[in-house]
Amino acid sequence: MRRIPEYLLIFLNCLLAVLVIFENRLQLPQALAFTGRLHPVILHLPIGLWAGVILLYLLRHRVTGYRALLLIFLQVTAVCMTLTALAGMTLALGGDYDTVEVAGHKYAGVVLSGLLWLTVIFFDRISTRGWPVVLGLASVLLVLTGHRGGELTHGKDFLSFQPAATPVQPDDVYAALVAPLLKEKCSSCHRAGKTKGGLSLESVAMMVKGGENGPAIEAGKALESHLMKRIFLPLEDKKHMPPRQKTQLTESEMEILTAWINEGAPEKMSFAQLQPDSPLRKYRQQEPEEKYTFPAAGPETLAEINTPFCRVTPLAVNSPALRASFFVKTKFDPQQLEKLLQVKEQLVELNLSKMPVKDADLKVLAQFKNLRHLNLSSTEVTGSVLGYLKDLKNLESVSLANTRLQDPDLAVLARLNAVYLWESGFTAADKDRLKKLNPAIQLDTGQRENERIAINPPESTQKKAFLAAGTPVVLKHALPGVLIRYTRDGSVPDSTHGETYTQPLTVHGRTQIKARAFKEGWLGSTVLELDYLVNGVTPDSAALSTPPAPQYTAKGARSLYDRVKGDPDNFLDKTWLGYREKPLEAVFFFFRPQELRNVTVSMLEKVDSYIMPPKSIEVWGKAVSGKEQLLGKISPVQPTAGRPRKTTFWDIAIPPQKYSEIRLRVSNVNPLPAWHAGKGTPAWVFVDEVVFN
Repeated sequence: MRRIPEYLLIFLNCLLAVLVIFENRLQLPQALAFTGRLHPVILHLPIGLWAGVILLYLLRHRVTGYRALLLIFLQVTAVCMTLTALAGMTLALGGDYDTVEVAGHKYAGVVLSGLLWLTVIFFDRISTRGWPVVLGLASVLLVLTGHRGGELTHGKDFLSFQPAATPVQPDDVYAALVAPLLKEKCSSCHRAGKTKGGLSLESVAMMVKGGENGPAIEAGKALESHLMKRIFLPLEDKKHMPPRQKTQLTESEMEILTAWINEGAPEKMSFAQLQPDSPLRKYRQQEPEEKYTFPAAGPETLAEINTPFCRVTPLAVNSPALRASFFVKTKFDPQQLEKLLQVKEQLVELNLSKMPVKDADLKVLAQFKNLRHLNLSSTEVTGSVLGYLKDLKNLESVSLANTRLQDPDLAVLARLNAVYLWESGFTAADKDRLKKLNPAIQLDTGQRENERIAINPPESTQKKAFLAAGTPVVLKHALPGVLIRYTRDGSVPDSTHGETYTQPLTVHGRTQIKARAFKEGWLGSTVLELDYLVNGVTPDSAALSTPPAPQYTAKGARSLYDRVKGDPDNFLDKTWLGYREKPLEAVFFFFRPQELRNVTVSMLEKVDSYIMPPKSIEVWGKAVSGKEQLLGKISPVQPTAGRPRKTTFWDIAIPPQKYSEIRLRVSNVNPLPAWHAGKGTPAWVFVDEVVFN
C-alpha cells in the first residue's frame, strides 16, 4: 500500500516537470485548461494538512504509532501539494498572468512539491536531527509560495505590514475616486502581472490601450465604453463584470465611473475644475467649509426616509448636514417631502428638479430652517407664493429654471446670493427691479449677449401611452409667446414645416406626434416624440406558452394586457417580460369572438444592455370556425451602435374578421451582430403590452 502513493507522486511530478519545461510550447485543451480554476479552491487543503504534519511532529512523544501516522500525513499532503501545483501551472498557461511576475510563485511551488515527494521516498532514511531541517525548509517554502501567490491575487502591497495612517483624499479626481475603486473591485484580475483578457486597469493609459476586446474606455462616452457595457450587463450574463461571485460595484461606484468617463476620463483634474453640477463633486471627502452645530441624524432615520426615488446623503464626510434629491417624475409622492421633516434640522440642500411640485408644497419647504440651496427647476411652482420661503434665513440660492413664474415675490429672491431663472418667464423689468433691490445678486437668466441658445422642447399633459379613442393631447410650454409646430407623419417639424399647434390633438388608433418649440431670439428646441395607442379590444384571458427569464416575470400573461406601461429607463420595474433562451409565445383568448384587424406589440429597445428589437414577430389566429393559421409576420430592421433606450410599438396587420384566439410569437436576435460587445450571444427581448384593434 505504501508504494501506491509513491508511484502516484512519481507520475504527478513527472507531469509537473513536463509542464514547466515545455510551457512555452504547449497549447492546453479547453477541458484541461479549466482545471486551472481549481487552483485557488484546493490550495488551502495542503496548507491545512501541512499544519497537521507540524503538529504531529511536535507531539511525537505523546502519539502512539507516530511514524506510521506521520507517513500517511506526508503522503496525502505531498499528493495534494502536487495537484495544487499542477492546477496552478494550467492556470498560468492560460495567459492571464505576467510570466515574470508569476515565476517566483510557480518555481517555489514546484520546488516545494519536489521536496515533499523526496521526503516521502526517503522517509525511512531521514535522521532524527534531519527532520527539523526538512520540516523547517518545507515550511519556509510554503510561506514563500503563499506570499507570492497572495501578491499575484491581491497586489504586491496586500501582504505588506504598514502602520495605519489617517486617510487623506487627494484633490485629484482620478486618484481620489477612480483609482481606489478600480483597485478594490477590479485589480484582482486586471493589473500588472495578471491581465485577464489582456486588460490592465491600473492606469488611464492602460485602460485606453485596452485588451483583447479593444479600448476599455472611450473618453466622454461612458455608455459606449466597453468597461461600462460589461458592468451594466445583467448579473447572470457570463460577460458581466465583476464576475457574479465577486463583490459587485455599488450604485455610487457606477455613478463615479460613468461621470468620470463622461468628463473625458482625465488622469489629472482637480475637484475645483469640475462643473458645478458634476455628480463627482458630492463624493469628495472633505470637511465642509461651514461647520454645522446641529446634531447628525441617526442611521435608522436615514434608512427610513431613503427610497429608490428619494436619496438622502451626507453633504460631506463626517458632516451632519444632508442633501436630498428626488428621481423619476411619475413616482413623486408629496408625502415623501413631509417624511423629510424628520431631518428638517439637518437638510441643507434639496433638489426637486423635474418633479411635479406645486405652490402648496412650499409650505412644507418653509420648515427646513437650515436649507441653503433649493432647486425647483422644471416644477409647477408659479412664483407667486415664494413668500412661504421668507423665513428661511439661511437660504442662499434658488433655481427656478423652466418654470411658469407669474408675478414672483422679488423681495424674497432679493435676499439670496444667486437665482437661476432660465426659461422661467422672468422679464427684463423683473430683472431690473431685482438688481435694484440687491445689486450684488448673481442672476442667471440663461441669456448671453450676442448668444442664442436652444429653447426647451414643449411638454404633453397626457403621460399615458394607452388612451381611449378621442382622448385630447395638450401641448404646452413654460415660456409665453412660444410657437409649437408638430407632425403626425414621422417627419421632424421646423420653423416652416409642420402644423402650428392651436388646440388639443385627438388620438385615433396609433398616433405618433413629433413637436418642437420656436421663439424669436432662441434656437429651435429638440424634438418631443409622443407615441400613443388606442386601448382597443381587451382579451378575456391569456397564457404564456414559454416561461420568461426568472428575473423578468412581471405579472405573467396578465401583464401583457393590463395597460400598465413599462419604464424604458428601468427594465427591472416588474412590468416587463424578458426572454432570451426561448422565444416569447403567448395565447390570447376571446370568449366572445372579436373582429380584429391589427395587433401592436409594445417592446423595449436598449442596445447597450443587449435588449434589441425582435428578430421577428408572428401572429397566428383562429377564426370563429377554422384551423389556426399564420395571420401576419414582420422582421424589424435591426439597429446600429449608439441608439438610445426607448419603447417601440410594432404593428402587424391581420385579415379583418372575428377571432376567438390569437397566438403571438416573438423571436429574439441570436446571435448579436459583430459590432455589438456581446457578439455571438443571444439578445434579449422585453415586452410589456399587446394591443388588439
